[in-house]
Amino acid sequence: MMNRLMNQFAGLCALALAASFVPQQAVAQSIQLGNSDRDVMDVLAANGFTDGVIVKRGFTVIRAEACKGGTKFLVKVSILKKINSTTPIGRCGRGFSPQDAVQAMRQDGYRDIVAGPLNRNVVATGCLQGRKFELTFNRRGDLINRERQGRCGDVGLSVRDVTRLLNERGYDRVKFTDRELPRYVAEACSDRTRVRLTMNRRGDITRERQIGQCPGRVNPRNLAAVLKQQGLRRIEEIQVDRAPYMLRACRNSDRVEIIISRYGDLQSETKIGNCRQQQSAEQVAANLEKQGYDRINFLRRNRTPYLVEACSKNALLELTINRFGVIRDEKRVGRCATPTTLPEVETALADKGYYAADISRRNNGSFDVTACRNDDKVRFRINRFGEFGNERRTGTCQSQSARDILNTLRDRGAEDVQLFVEGCFRNNMYRWSFDQLGNRTGRERISRRCP
Repeated sequence: MMNRLMNQFAGLCALALAASFVPQQAVAQSIQLGNSDRDVMDVLAANGFTDGVIVKRGFTVIRAEACKGGTKFLVKVSILKKINSTTPIGRCGRGFSPQDAVQAMRQDGYRDIVAGPLNRNVVATGCLQGRKFELTFNRRGDLINRERQGRCGDVGLSVRDVTRLLNERGYDRVKFTDRELPRYVAEACSDRTRVRLTMNRRGDITRERQIGQCPGRVNPRNLAAVLKQQGLRRIEEIQVDRAPYMLRACRNSDRVEIIISRYGDLQSETKIGNCRQQQSAEQVAANLEKQGYDRINFLRRNRTPYLVEACSKNALLELTINRFGVIRDEKRVGRCATPTTLPEVETALADKGYYAADISRRNNGSFDVTACRNDDKVRFRINRFGEFGNERRTGTCQSQSARDILNTLRDRGAEDVQLFVEGCFRNNMYRWSFDQLGNRTGRERISRRCP
């Protein structure tokens, strides 16, 4: 029995060894950066966000836009399924309504449509090509589910079928103005010509009349030019891989999110914030101070985006700021020193050789200082972290000599003037006397103990 098992084991090993030398056919794989869309949406929902849309993927961070309390945020979700930061970028629109669902489905050829809200979504049913479907939309109007429910009674071709026939005949941008049988009336484009078509229930064209001109298609290369013609500026592309295209731009002083069709038609425009003017490095620094940052140091200020180091509480942060003063990225790179105290300021002044200092504290925690250094009187500021700056000379600090003082007293009528000095010597307090030439004339112990 044992020999048979050993023989089987040896045979399996031989097969495995032989298989290892067989060439393997390469298999194409698709790699997804970071978490799945579902994972990101679950993280957003768990933190109270709705209507999430992923705008950028990275190896460790996914950027998404989502709504919370009527405000639209840029949310960074880490690979660990945690929210790293949230930045307000505007306001959320009113949301996708049942009426919007009816209108969208009619444009796609559905009929007999019934729509209503369900939780945070909109659910609608309708008939298309003799089949009944149930469609579910989220609050942004994205179709998130479509299920077939059965068949509908149908007489003649549906609007969707007629549209398909017109497309096959070379017409596009079809818009129905009468969709009730026994006839259909629609406007469409044939190349650059706009026409009005009348069709019977079988989709046959019974009348065609030219009514105007049609614009050509737009593509990601000419999107910006099309929008500039419509009075938009500072255009930012969000989704231009396929139509409809989503972009952001400024219209006057408003920041808007727009969706346009492949033919340049504006399908929606939503205000998401205010447009800012381009800011200098000085304006950026002033705005950062208003936001509570301090110890601001520009690592890159000659071109945008600006790169800035600043302190927030005890954290040293590196900020990436665009030319409009908006913080695009923030990461912690270290710790900042704690605020300094008045005794620490006095000690620092003495260590640096300053004397006769006059110190006043400002409301923001910094100090204004007037002091002497060598023979110069200087004025400068010490920030609340003990850093010296803005020193300037304001005068001299020279004092009279002892001889000058004695001569002054003698000139005023004093006689037999002497100079007395008190000090400690071997733990005893003494008083020494000197004449006007500096010669010691006496010594007196005035205490056996120094103060």
